[in-house]
Amino acid sequence: MITEALAGPQTQIQARRASAERLLDYANHLDASDRALLRAVFDRGLTSTDLAEVIGQEPRAVRRRVQRLVERIGSASFQFVMRNCDGWPSSRRQVGESIILRGSTQRRAAVQLGLSLHQVRQEIERIRALYEYQLQ
Repeated sequence: MITEALAGPQTQIQARRASAERLLDYANHLDASDRALLRAVFDRGLTSTDLAEVIGQEPRAVRRRVQRLVERIGSASFQFVMRNCDGWPSSRRQVGESIILRGSTQRRAAVQLGLSLHQVRQEIERIRALYEYQLQ
């Protein structure tokens, strides 16, 4: 009876650990600062208060940032780009990685990639069309 009682919490712990490891694997596609933040939370177990002291932000801001990163990683568009971008033309892959995986703005991506804002928007539309086609 005791082992049955322990099996439930242990299974939950293992499931949470597996989920955290999956998040950390996906975090490899993020910018270095975002990746480091998620590793600190999910690998080293630091709290938002601890991290806030280190990076000089409010704990609430750190929690929101972690939440937004987890939401982005868990989004279907992130998963789609992560799985499929290797087979795309160079500019589409770069736009998808910059905007969808790393969370850059379209304007910043255009400047960094040496593309016009119009070209970036076209590539984003193509990525959306590919994603919608896959859903059908």
